[in-house]
Amino acid sequence: MIPPAVVSISIKRNRRKPIRLWLPVFIFWPLVFAFSVFLMLLMLIIALICLPFGYAKSVILAPFLTWGLICALRGIIVDVGGTDNEILIKVW
Repeated sequence: MIPPAVVSISIKRNRRKPIRLWLPVFIFWPLVFAFSVFLMLLMLIIALICLPFGYAKSVILAPFLTWGLICALRGIIVDVGGTDNEILIKVW
C-alpha cells in the first residue's frame, strides 16, 4: 500500500482568479515513520495492560488499520460547490 504523496487544493471565489495549492505530503512521511516506531512501543505496552480484558488484539491492530485508511485516501476527489464558490481537493 502506498500513502498519498501530493494534495491539490483549488479554491474558486466569485469570478476571481482561482487559488491553487499543491501540498507535498511525501515530505512528512519520514517523520511519520519515525514517530510510528515510538507509537508501536507505546501500543505494545498498552496491549499488555489490556490483555486481561480482551482488548489486546484491537490495540495491536489499530495502527495497521489506520495505515490502511491513510493509504485508501489516495485517489479521492472532494468537490464542493456553491452559488459563487467552489472548492476542489484531490489526493494523489
